[in-house]
Amino acid sequence: MGSEELDFNLVVLAGRIAVPPELEEPGDASVRRLLLTVRSTHPTRRLDLIPVATAVDAIPEGCALGDHLWVVGSLQRRFSATTGRSRIEVVAGYIERRRDGLPPPCFTGQAAP
Repeated sequence: MGSEELDFNLVVLAGRIAVPPELEEPGDASVRRLLLTVRSTHPTRRLDLIPVATAVDAIPEGCALGDHLWVVGSLQRRFSATTGRSRIEVVAGYIERRRDGLPPPCFTGQAAP
């Protein structure tokens, strides 16, 4: 790789759905947006609300308020042409609902059941 710098934008979150997914149709692509609550105890105890956007078919069927999700994506800044405001959100490429709260097999190196 030599002296080249490597930029890397990868976000992995585990948390619960705080607001049911909402459908938004910017242009001709359908997008679902949701808020994920992520609890943290280090360096201090807190609860973060993280905005997540993804393709309609990426959210597992039957997801509901309070379900535990694992989300993998990238951090992106979006601008609104109508308001001129920007927001930062996670654009998810992979979402998995976990009833047991444990990481998906792809994170642990184990084979899927």
